[in-house]
Amino acid sequence: CSWLPLRLQVKKPYLLFTTNNDGYNLKTLYLKCEKAEQTLMIFGTTTGEVLGAYLSSSLKNRHNGNQNLSFFGTVETFIFKLNPESVCYHWNGYEQLHSKVSTYVFSSDSFDEKRTPKEHLAITSCFEANQITQRSQIKRDEHIRSALFISCDESRMVIGGGDGEGIAIDGDIHAGRSTWCRTFDNAPLSSLENGDFFIIRLDVFGFH
Repeated sequence: CSWLPLRLQVKKPYLLFTTNNDGYNLKTLYLKCEKAEQTLMIFGTTTGEVLGAYLSSSLKNRHNGNQNLSFFGTVETFIFKLNPESVCYHWNGYEQLHSKVSTYVFSSDSFDEKRTPKEHLAITSCFEANQITQRSQIKRDEHIRSALFISCDESRMVIGGGDGEGIAIDGDIHAGRSTWCRTFDNAPLSSLENGDFFIIRLDVFGFH
C-alpha cells in the first residue's frame, strides 16, 4: 500500500487479530496486538464499506497516560476508506498556519525620514523577529490542537481527535462513528447519517 511509510512497504503483513476467530472485544484486540510497533486495522461494515486506520505506535502506549483516553502516536498515523472508493487522510499538519498569521505592512506613517537607514533596518528586523515568534507560537498551538492521533481504553478506540473523531469504535467492536476531526481534516468515512457505522468483521495486521 503506497499510503504506508516506505520502510513498511517492503515488509510483509501478518494477521494479529480477527473478529472471526478472536471475538468482538477491544480488550482482546489490545492483548493480541500490543507487542507490534505498528499496526494496520481494516474493517467491513453492514453497508459494504471498508474502512481502516494505520496506527503508528504500539497499542501498549495506551497505558502511558494518567487518565483514560489520553492520546499517543505519531504524525504517520492515518485513516482511510477502501470501498466503495479509495481515499486516505493523513495528519492535517500546519495547513491553516498562514491564514492565521497577520503580516506587518509598512505604510508612509511607519517611515520617518529623520531615522537613519540603520535605525529603519533595526525596526524592520524587530518586526520580522516578532512575526517569527508569532508564527512559532501559532505552529505550537496548531500542533497541540491537531496532534491527537490514537486514544484507547477498554470502552472505546479513537483514531483522530479535535472537535470530532476520525474513527471511533466501541468496546464490543460492534458500532462506531466517523466524523470530521482536526487531526486529519477528513470527510466522514461512513455514508450513514451522523457518520455511524456497524462492523461485520475487523482485522489487525502487523509487519515483519
